[in-house]
Amino acid sequence: MNQSEPLIAIRESTMVSDNEVIMLLIGLTGLIFIYCNYQQFRKIPNWQALLTAFFLFLAGIVFTVLETICFHETINFLEHLAYLMSSFIFMVWSWLFLHGKERSE
Repeated sequence: MNQSEPLIAIRESTMVSDNEVIMLLIGLTGLIFIYCNYQQFRKIPNWQALLTAFFLFLAGIVFTVLETICFHETINFLEHLAYLMSSFIFMVWSWLFLHGKERSE
């Protein structure tokens, strides 16, 4: 091992980026919109899957902000897992939404 290499890598920046805060505000605005229009939102076919995808996406955004504060490795993993699950559930919802209409006609 080289003497100049540190044993533990320390992140250079622990500040939250402006774009991360803006994304969090946009996500929270979306949450408020869904809360205010919940009855109309429930009329969307398979709305539970769509809502789950949104909450997982919002969790990913929250994890993005939290990873700069503490437990970088763990929270970074949770962030990417939340984005992956959100994308997969949204893909399934999209497929159900598009192909569910063909079966009902």
